[in-house]
Amino acid sequence: MLPPPPQITNCNISSSEKGIWVSNLPGLLIQGNIITNTACGIYLSNVTDAQITGNIIQSNREELQGIILLSSSGVVRANYISGHTVGIHLANSSPILGSNRITSNKYHGLYIGDGSIPYMRQGQWLGRPPNMYATSGYNKIYENGGYEGEDNDGSEIYFVNSNAEMSKGCNSIYDNRDPSPPLINTYLLMNCPAEGNQIYLDARMNYWGDRVDPDRFGNLSVEYIPYSETPCPEPDDPAAGEFVRMTSFGN
Repeated sequence: MLPPPPQITNCNISSSEKGIWVSNLPGLLIQGNIITNTACGIYLSNVTDAQITGNIIQSNREELQGIILLSSSGVVRANYISGHTVGIHLANSSPILGSNRITSNKYHGLYIGDGSIPYMRQGQWLGRPPNMYATSGYNKIYENGGYEGEDNDGSEIYFVNSNAEMSKGCNSIYDNRDPSPPLINTYLLMNCPAEGNQIYLDARMNYWGDRVDPDRFGNLSVEYIPYSETPCPEPDDPAAGEFVRMTSFGN
């Protein structure tokens, strides 16, 4: 019988360069931690089955990523991330993303880098009433980026040689702010580089905020109709209830 994976739970971590830094593990549970004013919140490299759930990752430094996954997979669920350069940065990583709230980061809420295809479709509800949560989908990614600099296009999600499974996802991806310097770019919701291969994305049945327009997807080719005109109703308290451990394949 295999031993349980290492666990980092219910810790308060503050004012360090990296809050949690782990590499080369088959599995890991990071749950219920409060990580404040670190440059990078959680850094994982070559972790096969990471379970990152119910953490608060908040900073006033805007130096590095809230969560960065390098060649890692697993579940990232019910985390609150703000005050970093990017909320979640994926590189060759395709985790399940569910019930995360990502806002007020300097460049993007979610950066999906080379070789990554996160799963963001609406998952099943688990837990016990009234404390139920969605295993995937229901992510809120809003009002990130847009401040100063030519390299800050203001998009909530940025793709580079990547894609995402997000049709019927009940994700709320929006920016209803009006530009007011130093806030200059609030129009784009999703984008990718102009050069390189065209990225086609099936993103039907998500919520896009008050202004829905194909130009808000930048250089992406996005199928977004039909879309939700209001945010999807959420399960109560996604961070609570019975914790169900899932592999990166949802088993």
